[in-house]
Amino acid sequence: MLSKLLVLLNLLIAVNVLAEWNSNDFMKREHSLIKPYQGTGMMVPFWDFHGSTFVTPNHVRITPDRQSQQGALWNSVPCNVISWEMQVQFKIHGHGKDLFGDGMAIW
Repeated sequence: MLSKLLVLLNLLIAVNVLAEWNSNDFMKREHSLIKPYQGTGMMVPFWDFHGSTFVTPNHVRITPDRQSQQGALWNSVPCNVISWEMQVQFKIHGHGKDLFGDGMAIW
């Protein structure tokens, strides 16, 4: 009985490790924006930048810290999968004492 329980426990651990490992296989390069951000010049493969968006190897600035600025970052490749997950990390910063931001959207 104990040996069957140990086999079952090892199997569950192995399945959990494999499931965690395989989750990285679904990250699509054409839908990912990872440092360093620059391709050739100001072009980044699979991404279109609009407005006042500025790209450096370390960060992407959508708009400067001023009112009424617009910027956008669009993936140029259609997402042809039924189920997908988006992971976003961002930082909003500026002078802090002045409220220059007009809003933000992710869709």
